[in-house]
Amino acid sequence: SVSDILSVWTSPLSSSSSTSPTVERIDSATATPMASGTMARYIQNPAHDKFMDSYLRRYNDTPRLGSVVGYTTVMAIVEAIRKAGSTDTEKLIKAFRGLKVETVFGPITFRAIDQQSTLGAFVGRLDLKGGRGTMVDWRYVDGKDYMPADAAVKKLRPAEAMR
Repeated sequence: SVSDILSVWTSPLSSSSSTSPTVERIDSATATPMASGTMARYIQNPAHDKFMDSYLRRYNDTPRLGSVVGYTTVMAIVEAIRKAGSTDTEKLIKAFRGLKVETVFGPITFRAIDQQSTLGAFVGRLDLKGGRGTMVDWRYVDGKDYMPADAAVKKLRPAEAMR
């Protein structure tokens, strides 16, 4: 069932109760650690609230970024199967083209040209608060703003993948 799949994809990988961000790189201009992660405590939308409530009830812990990505992946697959009306590979490929999915971070689209998801990421600076790493000056960066242009995709992608 979908709920069994979701429990595997979204279960915590450790018993640590942290939504701490991951250091991605050091900004060479300021020597400031840059980070990405999930800002679970600060996101406010109905889909996220439902996900958080369910996750906390099931695991007594806050979700990590991998939990949200796993959940989003499974929900996108479910929506693609619904749209395709089948699990046939070719029908699923077509179903993913332009597929729109509501996620805990907000709506995403799988681009028609290459079926790439526009799921974004939270980025910010890493800081210590109360002896724990946390992300400050964070913002959600929409994936659609960082995707290659259609012309670049057409140039790099094999013609048979565009069918």
